Amino acid sequence: MRNYSQSVVRPAPKNIRILWLSVTARASWRNVLRGRFCKKTITCLVLLIVIIILGICSLCNVSSANISETRHELPVLRDYLNVQNERTRHSDIGITKRSEYNAKQTIAQGSEHIVKQTLEQSSEHDVKQTLARDDSKWEVGNRTSMKPSTQRKNPVTHIGFLKVHKAGSTTMQNLLFRFALKHGLNILVPKRKGSNYFNHLDDKIPLKSGKHYDIFACHTHGYQKGFFGSLLPNDSVNIAIVREPLSRMISSAYYYRDVFGVPYLKKVPEKGFINNLINSQKKYDKNLFSHTRNSMGRDFGLRNRTDKHDLDLPVILKELNEEFYFVMVMEKFHESLIMLKRLLGWSFLDILYLKTNSHEHNSTVLTEQEIKKFRDSNYIDVAIYEYFYDVFEKKLARVGQDFHHEVAFFKTLLQQVYEFCEFKASTDDDAILSIELSKWEEKFEVTKFDCVLMRTHEVSFISKLRAKYLRESPGFRIR
Repeated sequence: MRNYSQSVVRPAPKNIRILWLSVTARASWRNVLRGRFCKKTITCLVLLIVIIILGICSLCNVSSANISETRHELPVLRDYLNVQNERTRHSDIGITKRSEYNAKQTIAQGSEHIVKQTLEQSSEHDVKQTLARDDSKWEVGNRTSMKPSTQRKNPVTHIGFLKVHKAGSTTMQNLLFRFALKHGLNILVPKRKGSNYFNHLDDKIPLKSGKHYDIFACHTHGYQKGFFGSLLPNDSVNIAIVREPLSRMISSAYYYRDVFGVPYLKKVPEKGFINNLINSQKKYDKNLFSHTRNSMGRDFGLRNRTDKHDLDLPVILKELNEEFYFVMVMEKFHESLIMLKRLLGWSFLDILYLKTNSHEHNSTVLTEQEIKKFRDSNYIDVAIYEYFYDVFEKKLARVGQDFHHEVAFFKTLLQQVYEFCEFKASTDDDAILSIELSKWEEKFEVTKFDCVLMRTHEVSFISKLRAKYLRESPGFRIR
């Protein structure tokens, strides 16, 4: 006979304990309804409350995990939340510390919502996840990234930029894209996947009703007044940039030979590459317009004219000067940016940049005869550059000494930004560069996210923007 007094008391299996709780809870609930209370009833009710509390805690943990997963899927959003801590407020919209905190909370809630949507629509998961990630990156830029502490009144926000090849235009494009993101403007990019050229109106991505594009800064196959005028609102202004023709040609020749392997340039002997290209133009570079011959003329639309072989250049240049609000000069890039800043009512933060799309190449020594040959064969580019250089110099002659002091300050500022992005921001996600109050501007800040945008390559930038606008387009369908 078993001795029960010496037996070990073992806890009931988990499923039996749960069944017991369920049964006793129901029994106790009936006692409560009948107004009967006992120690057992109260104990069961307490246990039931504890179970409910534990369930709620479990759900909170799941929600936290979802938000964590979203931040993993949207790394730029995570970075944005980090770098916005204690950022200088924008006076015209009155951002305070409390509103920054509320904005972060809203973004976090939105992140959880994105995860839930993605899980619910698993059949379209891959495509939508990619587009949502791209979309959030640039939406973040729209709200508060790179905003100055003060905003000039009525800055010009409708701008068409003529992207001139190998003339600092990629740096200007990046600057304009960032300006548009900061101000919540729409950027016109080509609909075709992988393209950075916009040449046809049917390449537009449709916007929602009542919306329009504000900024255009992509390559085209040549400026055309009517085409440019059809892309943006009527009050938009056109700007462009020119570069000294010989230095532009040398840069272009090496770039298109080494990076793109352009056939006619690959045929030119490497030894004395530029010298051979100039001296044997009829053999290697016969066309009036090419990557290395009158390329600026092609970008300004002269190749598209019916009289391209008999151009009345003085008349054409005068027309272009009337159609372009401002033409920058690459050899005076900093002066051009400060003049642009003043003309458009922008801030220092709007014109910060890091050099992009540069290509190292061998130095070239030319004889006077080779330089003359070049100028004769590139007479269109020479005329364009000299005309707009003179126009710029006349504008520069009218500015006061304060303008040149501002240029000097801007150069110092650019060096600070370069060192910050190159060293401190590359190792510290929370790094912030504070620019103190100056004669020309109030205090503002630069963050790692600003550095990331300034370093974003042209094709990558356009791809992200394309994904954003395709997702928002009324006619967009996932196939």
